[in-house]
Amino acid sequence: TYLWQDGSTDPILVASGEGEYSVEISRDDCQISDTILIEEFTTMTTNLGPDTLVCPGTSAILSVDVPEALSFIWSDQTIGNQTVAIEPGLYTVTVSLEGCEVVDSILVSEYDFQPPEWPEEIYLCNEEPLILDAFSEEATYIWQDGSTASSYTVSDPGNYGVQIFFEECTQLATVNVLSSSLNELSLGSDTTLCAGETLSLTPNVVPESYLWSDGTTAESNLVATSGWYWLEGTEGNCTVRDSIFVDFTLLPEIELGNDTTLCPGENITLYAPPSEGTTVEWSTGSTEITIMIDTPGTYSLTVSQDNCLTTNEITIDYFAESALLLGAEVTICEGDALLLEPTWTGPIESVL
Repeated sequence: TYLWQDGSTDPILVASGEGEYSVEISRDDCQISDTILIEEFTTMTTNLGPDTLVCPGTSAILSVDVPEALSFIWSDQTIGNQTVAIEPGLYTVTVSLEGCEVVDSILVSEYDFQPPEWPEEIYLCNEEPLILDAFSEEATYIWQDGSTASSYTVSDPGNYGVQIFFEECTQLATVNVLSSSLNELSLGSDTTLCAGETLSLTPNVVPESYLWSDGTTAESNLVATSGWYWLEGTEGNCTVRDSIFVDFTLLPEIELGNDTTLCPGENITLYAPPSEGTTVEWSTGSTEITIMIDTPGTYSLTVSQDNCLTTNEITIDYFAESALLLGAEVTICEGDALLLEPTWTGPIESVL
């Protein structure tokens, strides 16, 4: 049998609070007893403090002060009584002592303030002013020259910076402003070439990237037909375009006919069809539209326009003079016959 200090006789007693607990156990004529003192462990307290705000790009040191604790485990797996909150978010810590655990958490957020995200270098394009904008709601500003507006107009290359103040945050933004080489971008003057030629278009400066009017992106563009061509060059934040007109001179075709052989004493007139803007010159030195040929030889005609030339030639030949000989005068007797046999000098094509 069992007899607890509270008079209960069950074999098990639930101790629900501090105090001295005893039990007397009897069996036959034997009795034994025992006593235990139960003290309630004082609950640990841990306090990470209220949720906190940090400046953009900064961190917060989180710590708890429970000297008697055996271990600290943070939600970012850090071991120890402190951790560094590098990123915004909810951080928790579990503190252990004598088998008991206490958990606390804190929310780390950034101020609603975004400093400007400028590249290290910005270019002045086409010598146009550049506006540096550092605006953030409820912030104040001090630029390198002491001005306090939220933006700054840049007209010359150089280093520029602004200090931005918001709540307890101070941010410094700097940028190096350069003059773009694309300010001098040129494809050259409009050009006239001869039909059949080609022109490789190449800019006088070297952009970071190319875009030609035909959609290609190579460093040069080969053209063979008349028209406007343009290039857009890009360097950093700058895009500059230049255009050029390329014209190809198309000369008229020259047709002097087939090579010709004439009879002695004949002549032939060679003709150059007129064309606006062109000049003609024969191999004889004549600059007339027509020339009359009465001697054998090869004759050429050159037609020119805008430094473009086209040439054709023809060969004129003459048959050699021929002579028919029947011999000297002769007298024959009446009733006789005489066999006549002609002789020729020069080429003979036929005899009738």
